[in-house]
Amino acid sequence: MSLPSDPDALDAARGELAVWTPMLDHIASRHGLRGAPRPVADGTLPVFAYPDCVVKLYAPDRLWRADGALDRSADFEVERGLLGCVGSAGPAVLGDGERDGWFHLVQTRVEGRPLEQVVEGLAPGARHAALRGLGRAVRALHDTPPPAVPFAVPDFDAFLDSQVRDVVAIEEARGAPREWLDRVDAFVRSVPRGARRPALLHTELGPGHALAAPDGSLRGLIDFVDAMVGVPEYDFAAVAFFITRGDGDALGAFLDGYAWDGPRGVALARSLLRYLLLHRFAPLRWLLARRPPGNARDLESLAERWMGVAPGW
Repeated sequence: MSLPSDPDALDAARGELAVWTPMLDHIASRHGLRGAPRPVADGTLPVFAYPDCVVKLYAPDRLWRADGALDRSADFEVERGLLGCVGSAGPAVLGDGERDGWFHLVQTRVEGRPLEQVVEGLAPGARHAALRGLGRAVRALHDTPPPAVPFAVPDFDAFLDSQVRDVVAIEEARGAPREWLDRVDAFVRSVPRGARRPALLHTELGPGHALAAPDGSLRGLIDFVDAMVGVPEYDFAAVAFFITRGDGDALGAFLDGYAWDGPRGVALARSLLRYLLLHRFAPLRWLLARRPPGNARDLESLAERWMGVAPGW
């Protein structure tokens, strides 16, 4: 059975083990892997879990849709470079290689459940301890000197300028409600430029990318392929939206663990929503469908509800 040769075939085959077995047999023989692989359902790249490691495949450029992805040609180099420098924050690289235009990484396996699921079942004290631990891990990542890799977004301010300029057209094409488009255009124009302290960002601290033990202690972060260098708040926005979900005390615990010394409260809430609206992979229609309860009629009040502005901030 041949490997996918076009984007539709890749989408259809991502979790089909039989399609990938010849490639995986080659990788297992080359790197001495033992046990049977299991497809990992989440993510845009084919990923397979072995008993003691993970294999991640990187598709050739021709298999990425021009209308939905940035240039993916450097994904392998970016993730290999990142995992080589982030230490305990992420998996370690055990091996790498290429065959027929497909690159692969063999990584240590980070055990655990998605943190956003674990914290739902924890008492407030344990939940806040888990978020402080995540804050410490994200701070360690942000303090890591960026490696010399071909980041998909090499200039963060230029990226923001482009997103601000095009946000209405992009969201209109995605089917965002008309009544929100003008509000978004005005709201995002005041997003700050010029990083106070450039940070090595994960950019995807969302579902399944922070793995934890049952007590909430962080086991590690995974999937660094979309990393870039920018402002810390760009990562905070995903934590607030996907993990703390309107719980201001939990977000405050994350900021405490991070040792955040910047603005908090309403000012930070609005900044985080601006960065969320400018995120590469956060369609407005999708965000609005997940907004918290309440009658928020403008983005300013929506930011306060989404980020859970609390006195403890």
